[in-house]
Amino acid sequence: MTRRIRVSLVSIAVILALVGLGAARVPSLTVDQIQRMIDKTIADRVPGMIDTAIEGITVETTIIEQGVTIEDVNAAIDAKVPGMIESALDERLGGEDVNPAIPLPVITNPVAGAYNVRDYGTVGDGVTDDTVAINNAITAANAAGGGTVYVPDGTYRVVAPAAYQAAITLRSNVELLLSANATIQLAPNSYAGCYVIRLGQIDNVKIRGGKIYGDRLAHTGFTGEWGMGIAVYGATNVYIADTVLSYCWGDGLYLAGASSTGYCSNVVVERVLCTYSRRLGMAIISGSNITMSDSEFSFNGLGTDGTRPKAGYDLEPNATTEILKDITLLNLRTSNNGEYGVEVWFGCGTANNMALPTANVSNVRIINNQSVGNGISNAIHNGTFYVSKYDITIS
Repeated sequence: MTRRIRVSLVSIAVILALVGLGAARVPSLTVDQIQRMIDKTIADRVPGMIDTAIEGITVETTIIEQGVTIEDVNAAIDAKVPGMIESALDERLGGEDVNPAIPLPVITNPVAGAYNVRDYGTVGDGVTDDTVAINNAITAANAAGGGTVYVPDGTYRVVAPAAYQAAITLRSNVELLLSANATIQLAPNSYAGCYVIRLGQIDNVKIRGGKIYGDRLAHTGFTGEWGMGIAVYGATNVYIADTVLSYCWGDGLYLAGASSTGYCSNVVVERVLCTYSRRLGMAIISGSNITMSDSEFSFNGLGTDGTRPKAGYDLEPNATTEILKDITLLNLRTSNNGEYGVEVWFGCGTANNMALPTANVSNVRIINNQSVGNGISNAIHNGTFYVSKYDITIS
């Protein structure tokens, strides 16, 4: 049967490249499959990938209802998409680094005595499920009293076992060290929320290097906004540095409390790049003694699936019991986010913009914030209002 599908030429090209199909195999896809793949490709999820000049071109193709399944497509996307998207973005921006402001150090060698994930059975080919092997290395380091878990070059596919659960669970006294060419890639899922890496009520942990990717580009669901790259829940003495967090269904980095610990504390984040996530690059929900510096939050909340606040980062307590105390945000850059570079909102899930008690906020400092090219405004949204009501300084 012959059908006419209203898509862009770029969409068809991206789909065929992602699933490894040549022109001769186009007839193996059904109308529904092609439409579903279009919805899941970068063409629909990363702004600028399709010029408005070629939007709406009608492409005629022959469809025979047999062959490739949606599962096949998702597996192919999961294996191939990160490098393709980076190449496409580089080309789009004239061959320049898409985020030139933050030069990340190159980590090439593990420390002596590190727990190498390859010794625990990882493959790192972007297809094999490496979830159990990475978690086993972390467990071994923790059982020995602590140590460094090293992730060498490769793409490590990890799977979240259920909604609001983590693919990788970090443990106390463990450092997760990724080489410069190591990527931890979350496998596609339909969950409203889950985590690539979770730090829950643990102490003395580090994450450094490499790239950590969510599943936004191949997500199979359409609801929720709580898919996080690194989620910190009530952890203490946390150090995160020199890493890239991208393509998350919700936020790249999420700092919050836990049921028995109302906030995370003693958190240092530096030289981190949070990009292309669906909601935010980073959210600070509840914390004490947090220092973040020399990091960038760009291209978040964009596309037809972007969800508010569509900002680089925000300060956004969810409940009136949460706190923001002794927080320093220094030399942070936001650019090209969907609405604002920085969002401040203390409604705690209500329409009352001062639901959070003033006593719960103290010594919050935003210093030398740089915002350019954001969708609505480069000013800190609601910043002037909250500075006049709470112990917040913006300079």
